[in-house]
Amino acid sequence: MKKRFLCMLLALMVLLPVFAFAQEAEESNVGEVIVREGLAEIEDGPVGENAPFIPEGMLEDADEGDRAVIGADNRSSVNPSKYPYSAIAYMEVYGKCDCSWTATGFMVDKDWLMTAGHCLVCTQHQQWADRITFYFGYRSRSDYLYRYNSQWTAWTDNTLFAGDNSYKDHDWGYVKLNKNVGDTTGWFGMRYGMADSEYDLEWFNVAGYRNGKIQTSVGHAEAYNSYRVLHYADTEPGYSGCPVFDNEYYAVAINTAHFTDGTANIGRRITSQLYHDMQSNGF
Repeated sequence: MKKRFLCMLLALMVLLPVFAFAQEAEESNVGEVIVREGLAEIEDGPVGENAPFIPEGMLEDADEGDRAVIGADNRSSVNPSKYPYSAIAYMEVYGKCDCSWTATGFMVDKDWLMTAGHCLVCTQHQQWADRITFYFGYRSRSDYLYRYNSQWTAWTDNTLFAGDNSYKDHDWGYVKLNKNVGDTTGWFGMRYGMADSEYDLEWFNVAGYRNGKIQTSVGHAEAYNSYRVLHYADTEPGYSGCPVFDNEYYAVAINTAHFTDGTANIGRRITSQLYHDMQSNGF
């Protein structure tokens, strides 16, 4: 898989940058990013939920005719302005190290977005993102449902700065926006603290952006360890930070990586620890 950004870890991702893009003249949106020194230990269970929000008239209609199977896999094209895809962000990220990349995130409340931690950090240079533009319902720079290019505050784990692979179990990030973007885009619910056995009972959806185009796929999942799940939905570079979600629009994990032999994709579980850490910061 060809990579064009030498600052990214090459073996890890389904993820990161697949193309460079010209920087537009626009207002500054430098964000404050806060390192977490490890989450407090909270035992998972029983399962908890916060409900999704679906804007009226925006729910995707599977019979619309804009869904098309691509190749031999089960990825499908979707309408990016219809829920749940409207709640998924195409992220253009500029690092403090002068690297740039693209990634995916997803709304989990009217002004909160979740993504992978490495989407907020250049792990090669251990440098924060400096500016991020979040597009929702994205088709092109001039065709989108909503663009957020204002201030934000983000949290992630300090292992993102270790300069090695120790962050794999802790590859989470969440972002507080200054506007109620979700009132327009909708947002996903979260199922947190799921037991290992619960992942085996369902198939899950994945939807992310590559080169500014969103596609979706489905696959089963299984627990990998207490922090991560394996899932078998098809992904591509740029999908890092996208939701792994059930058929009722509850996110259960954050897509983060894949095995280099192509046997499985990896998601960071939305644990009770992570959910309660968000609550401690105003979620």
